[in-house]
Amino acid sequence: MNTAIALLTLSLGLASCAPIAPPMHPTKSVVQVQDVVKISLKEINNDILEFTVWNNGTQPLVIDRDAVVLVTDLGVRKRLPGGIAHSYTLQPGTARELNLRYDWAGLRNTLVRVSFDNAITINGKPLDVSPIEIRVL
Repeated sequence: MNTAIALLTLSLGLASCAPIAPPMHPTKSVVQVQDVVKISLKEINNDILEFTVWNNGTQPLVIDRDAVVLVTDLGVRKRLPGGIAHSYTLQPGTARELNLRYDWAGLRNTLVRVSFDNAITINGKPLDVSPIEIRVL
């Protein structure tokens, strides 16, 4: 019993050391390339942005998770490691959840953009997709 209590205390202590993202809300939560792809910011869960990506086209899309970057006044930030796959193939007429974790340290009272440039390709060619926009409070 004492071991269980000690482990619970330790795990709660470690969880409290996890970085907490600042409050934020999307100002542009849905972007699309007509008849090809739609991206929606479904939820902001602490430091994780949760998207749904739909392939509305006739060709498979490849999504490179490592190429989705956060564009800030302080520079470009790559996603933090996590998840199993680095890329996904999305067949026509299907959708996929896309969860990405970022470092939000130092970002306050600013607008950030989630850029999908070079992250979504058809036949090896990147799509020009407008960024998702998020206001960090």
